Amino acid sequence: MSIFVGYVLFLAIFFITGISLFLGLKTIKLI
Repeated sequence: MSIFVGYVLFLAIFFITGISLFLGLKTIKLI
């Protein structure tokens, strides 16, 4: 069970990081 929770947390962090980088690149392109 703890492994599943860790996997979900890893995916959530990876997803949030990906969105942050994507928005950051779009912002840089707009500037």
